[in-house]
Amino acid sequence: MTPKKIRCAVYTRKSTEEGLEQDFNTLDAQRSACEAYIKSQAGEGWTLVPERFEDGGFSGGDMDRPALGALLKEIDRGRIDVVVVYKVDRLTRSLTDFAKIVDVLDGANASFVSVTQAFNTTTSMGRLTLNVLLSFAQFEREVTGERIRDKIAASKARGMWMGGNPPLGYDANERQLVVNDGEAAQVRALFDAYLRLGGVPSVARWAEAEGLRSKRRVSAKGGVRGGKVMKPGQIYHILENRIYVGEIEHRSQIYKGNHRAIVSRHIFEDVQKRIEAARQAPRTKLTRAAKCPLAGKVFDAAGAEMAASFSYGRGRKIYRYYVSRSQLPYGFTNQDGQQRISAERLERSIAAEIRRICGKDAGFEQVVRVELTSSEILVELERADGSSVKSRVDPGPLRRGRTIGCDLPVDDIERKQAMAELLTTAHRRMETMGASPLSSDLHANAIAPTNEWTRSRMAIPFLAPDIQKAILRGDVPAALSVSSLLDRTLPLAWEDQRQRLGFA
Repeated sequence: MTPKKIRCAVYTRKSTEEGLEQDFNTLDAQRSACEAYIKSQAGEGWTLVPERFEDGGFSGGDMDRPALGALLKEIDRGRIDVVVVYKVDRLTRSLTDFAKIVDVLDGANASFVSVTQAFNTTTSMGRLTLNVLLSFAQFEREVTGERIRDKIAASKARGMWMGGNPPLGYDANERQLVVNDGEAAQVRALFDAYLRLGGVPSVARWAEAEGLRSKRRVSAKGGVRGGKVMKPGQIYHILENRIYVGEIEHRSQIYKGNHRAIVSRHIFEDVQKRIEAARQAPRTKLTRAAKCPLAGKVFDAAGAEMAASFSYGRGRKIYRYYVSRSQLPYGFTNQDGQQRISAERLERSIAAEIRRICGKDAGFEQVVRVELTSSEILVELERADGSSVKSRVDPGPLRRGRTIGCDLPVDDIERKQAMAELLTTAHRRMETMGASPLSSDLHANAIAPTNEWTRSRMAIPFLAPDIQKAILRGDVPAALSVSSLLDRTLPLAWEDQRQRLGFA
């Protein structure tokens, strides 16, 4: 009589990726033992399924493993009868996770076998034996975790870097942090920019205009990560990271590190004081003046909230507006219904509609929702009696071209501000190198540039004086940009510079 066919799947796991590049690694050894066991049971109808379920570099402390997930799906579909593992802790080291796996096995009328541990999960005694083994496996995992945490704490107390991705400004070399001069210049520039600009969002815009990017990392498999525009959160992390002053932080404790500092102590402390002051400072008069009464109530055609924002014009005049998040720096990337609208104009139109419907004493608190479409403005109001009414407002007075108008082109302000900041930064950098064109000496002790970031800015302080004054005033041609100023082919003659940059 031919025995019933029993479909067997082999599951293998290794906690780390170390050694997996070898021709015959730990996963191969586990699978070889399991395949041999399945062959020994061929008389009982055991056959090996062709799919491989291997988790290399995954802990057994949880179930967030790709191969295990695929295996459980196959079991749930009724395609596997027996799971074969080398040891039970290859499957899991957690009693809770084991209970979940057993539920899946029982639901599919399947079971599992450990090659090196003889027990049968179909009997109560077998389950008891397995639970005892798993209890010890979980205990071993917890003790190992405590031992590793204690070692990390002791190592950091001695100033050692304990691995991971090195931060911007450093490279890892034999488990030591080594200064990357090119990136270190970027880090120092970020600290200087914060002290000069006073706000992380401004620093983020400046860094993007300057071409500063996050650390570029190449994995062992050749994959590339990073090298992108830095978001405000990343810049906050850099500005508050004590590793840049040669220190190691662990569980709120500060230790002297074994690596070289990038940022001077007094600059770092000045930045921390300003960050803390900014967090605790009350709203300033200018900020209060920029408050938009319809904030949180204005939505674009796609249904996304339009954020209240503001910019400064000449003489620190505030221009308020509502803008789709797709147009905000570091906002969402939805490209539908990009709109920007003058806050003053919109509020004036909505106020007139409120007075018409709710009476002359009603205010913006009556507004429930304002929705901007390509052809109209939809307003939902709530009367004093609680009833709701919807109205349409003519967007004609607000429209300008393809978008809904704004008192001034915000992108143009940011363009001019970025060029002024670039010019100021270039002068400061040349001054620190002893090569400033404003210096009275002969640059006898000037320092040669050591990185691409500095070299790309060396020519900017030597632009014609009238061009530099125009940049600082914001009185520049519409086509001029940061990229134009960073062009390495800029001529040295002032008249040629005026021709090239549009000042002639």
